[in-house]
Formats: sequence, structure tokens, C-alpha cells
Amino acid sequence: MASAWGPVRRWDRAFNLYKNTRTVSVSLISRLAQYAQTLPPLDWERVPTLGEGSTPLVRSLSIGPRCGVDELYFKLESCNPTGSYKDRFVLCELGMRQAQGYTMCLATSSGNTGSSLASYAVRFGMRCHIFVLEETPAEKLQQMVAHGAHVHRVRGYGTNPAVTEAVPVKLRELCEKHAGSLVISAYRYCPEGMEGVKTIAYEIAEQMGSLPEHLFVPVGGGGLCSAVSRGVLEQDGQGEARVHAVQPSTNDTIVTPLRQGMAQARSVERGTSVSGLGVLNDIDGTRAIGLVRQTGGSGFLPSEEEILQTQRQLLEEEGVYAEPAGATAVAGFKKAVAEGVVSARERVVCLITGHGFKDASSLPNPQERAGFIALKEIDERVG
Repeated sequence: MASAWGPVRRWDRAFNLYKNTRTVSVSLISRLAQYAQTLPPLDWERVPTLGEGSTPLVRSLSIGPRCGVDELYFKLESCNPTGSYKDRFVLCELGMRQAQGYTMCLATSSGNTGSSLASYAVRFGMRCHIFVLEETPAEKLQQMVAHGAHVHRVRGYGTNPAVTEAVPVKLRELCEKHAGSLVISAYRYCPEGMEGVKTIAYEIAEQMGSLPEHLFVPVGGGGLCSAVSRGVLEQDGQGEARVHAVQPSTNDTIVTPLRQGMAQARSVERGTSVSGLGVLNDIDGTRAIGLVRQTGGSGFLPSEEEILQTQRQLLEEEGVYAEPAGATAVAGFKKAVAEGVVSARERVVCLITGHGFKDASSLPNPQERAGFIALKEIDERVG
């Protein structure tokens, strides 16, 4: 599939600058610039990067071998500047909007988009108002507020389908009234910015020499899964990767329709407590279903307990600190192994989308496990 964006103005100069500064400690240009030919046109020399992209791809030491899969890898999107893959989206989106003359943005967020937007808005010199879910974790709220964003928690947003549908509509009206830009990490609202997310697939192919046989992606609204699938389908000659959508079983808007051959995503009433994945309605879900099918992929539905157990397993066996949403892809991988979808000699990549620091409440209280001792007891504790 060819890129829809065509030739990019001054791409050669931007890419040469990227290559010439890769070994310099100062970040002069975004690492996403190396894929500029596949992205919307940006003046990459002027985009105020924080060093987003080029995240590590690390091999599993425990979970893969235990499941009988020799080559399981984790793509640590948690190593982006604000701790999630959303930095790829926000950089491209604000870059486009600034070029169009916008100085203010309004956004919805379950947490990570807001955290990223608050940070990059400072870099771009833009004012931002962020309207977040009622149950957004305190750690993500802290990131937003610390950067000076105007943050508003909307009652019923993320728990009430009617309210959840109404918020973007209201914000679009306000953007028109106040000459602001609406920023929502979904193709439905911000297709140009979301193209920045597909660079994940390009990086994986570059890091591995070709695309892996399987790529597991956590799903909320479906934007990430759509972007990664697009990135896979655009890479002619890099192999074929089956993209698999993974959702918490209580927020099944996409997986069951995907597995049952339905054309469209559906709405649900209950949702999930896994921050970032609790999207009740079809935002990019129908788009994701179509793109995942093009890759030959499927979908999996781990329970919330299975996701939290996998989060603990990543911590204790792999040294990877992921928030629950970031551990969801790995939980889906384990289900795929149990169903016989993945074979021992196939290469598998799971996206770790966000850092564990963003949702510390998902783990036991550290005060209870780190007890006080006296100086004289130190020798007794080390045996």
C-alpha cells in the first residue's frame, strides 16, 4: 500500500539532518523524520522534538520461553519522553496545527494523550484545555497539571455512553467558537496526527530486519491498532505481520465482531477499569476491524485479572514496568498461544504502550511491602 501523503517538501534535507545528528547527544530533529516520506508534510527542522520514537525492542527472557515461543519481543513505547506512544501522535498533530496558525487546542483524554499534549503544548507554545475521563489515574492528571495545562474532569465521561459521545461534539463547537484545534487521538478526528503512530511498525521492521510474524496491540478506541496495521500494510517487501487486537473482556467493542466476521464495531455498557482502554463506543473500531483483517490478524479478550497478573509477571520476570494497558498485549499473546495461533519458531512483538509510573494504583501499596527496620537489623535481613 503506497502512502497517501505523497512527496514531502524538503524531506531529503530533513532526513540528512536526522542522519547527521543520530550520534549527537542533543536532539535537533525528531526521530520520526526518517519516515517523513510516509507522513503528512511537516517542516521537520522546526518541529520542537523531545526525542520521541526509536524506542527499544527487547527480547523476552521468561514469558516467551515459558509459552514455548523462542522469539518474543517487547516494543517499549513506555520509553517515549512522556511515557507512552502518544508522543508520536501529538508531535505530528501539533506540528500540523501550528503550521496552520493555531495557538490553542482542546482535547479529550483517558490519560496518556493528555499527558503528552500538556508536555508538547509547552514546546509548541500553545495553550491547551484537556477534558479527561472521570476515572483518569492521578499520576496522569499530575503530569498534565504539572506542565500547566487546564485540566477538567467530566462527570460520566468514560462511564456513560451518552456523555462519552457528547463530549467531542461539544468540544468541536467550542473549537469553532474560539478558533481552537480539536485534538483526539483517533483517525476519526485527527487522521494526520495519527499517521505518526504507524512509525512504530516501521521501526519494528528496521530493528528486526523484517516484520515479525505476529504483532499484538492493545485496543481502546482502535486508533493505535489502525495505525500499526497501516504501517504494516505499507511496507512492501518487509514480510507479512499479522496484527492482533487485544481488549479487556469487559470492553469488547472490537474483538468479538472481528472474530465473528462482522463489518462494524459495537458499543458496550460496562467498560473496563484498565486505564486507557475503557472506550465504550465505536471511534476507530470499525476501521481497526477492516485493517486487522487485511493483515490476516485476529483478536483476543483477556480478563482484567489476567492483564494485572501479566503486569506483575512483566515486573517480576522481565524487569519491564508497564501500566495495565501496556501489559494487555502480552496477556493477549498468552491467549493466542493457548489457542495455537502462534507457533514456537515464529517471531512475535507485543507493544508495551505506557509506563507503569502512570498508574501506580494498579499495584500493591509499597508502604505495606517496604517496612521500617532498625540499623541493627540490617545484617539479619541479608542472608
